[in-house]
Amino acid sequence: MKGIRAFVCGAGIVDAAGIGLEKTWEALRSGRSCLRPLSVFPVSHRPALPAGELSGALPPDEAVPRTHVLALLAARETLSATPLLPEAIVLGGTTGGISTTETLIRSGEVRPDHYRYHALGSVATYLARALNCRGPLITVSTACSSGAVAIKIALEMIRRGQARVVLAGGADALSRLNYFGFHSLQLIDPAGARPFDLHRRGLTVAEGAAFLLLAGAEEPPKGAMAELVGAG
Repeated sequence: MKGIRAFVCGAGIVDAAGIGLEKTWEALRSGRSCLRPLSVFPVSHRPALPAGELSGALPPDEAVPRTHVLALLAARETLSATPLLPEAIVLGGTTGGISTTETLIRSGEVRPDHYRYHALGSVATYLARALNCRGPLITVSTACSSGAVAIKIALEMIRRGQARVVLAGGADALSRLNYFGFHSLQLIDPAGARPFDLHRRGLTVAEGAAFLLLAGAEEPPKGAMAELVGAG
């Protein structure tokens, strides 16, 4: 009897290059930097340091945190080309609905309807409701590796027969917490991050969301993009 294999049957991404895989792929192929001065919230220093901020306006919904909106956009693209629906969601992230929390603290408002987005796990819950997923919801927070760990957990769930189709990935939005936190540590490069460069001076904070739809099967299902053979 053959073992259960994990196949990638959908993918989606939202990042500084724009909404969708095609825009990200185009930016990568052309070698185009998508960093720009931060504008998602005001800063007292000028000029604002470069950040990986999503270009273009997000769908307006002041009640929903930016992270949740980014996650749903990426998840919908992931599911757009397949009839498969997730039985479980494994999501990596570090700040959850912090942008809404920051707004409430600064305004002094008491908005009980907004506080449901404060918890880190609220992003996965929001996706589950929007996508009608009634299975397990797992939230992973391991700093920069959160999204990768989420995919590894999804792979293990499929191999163990705990779920047949899993939506896995990560989402985080720019917030005052991460921007000013790294700024206070003097870790943000004013010229933008240059990984592996001899003269690199720091990092760049950014936002985005990306997901894979993993399906378990003995043979590649119709429309499979790739097979996930391992993670670590």
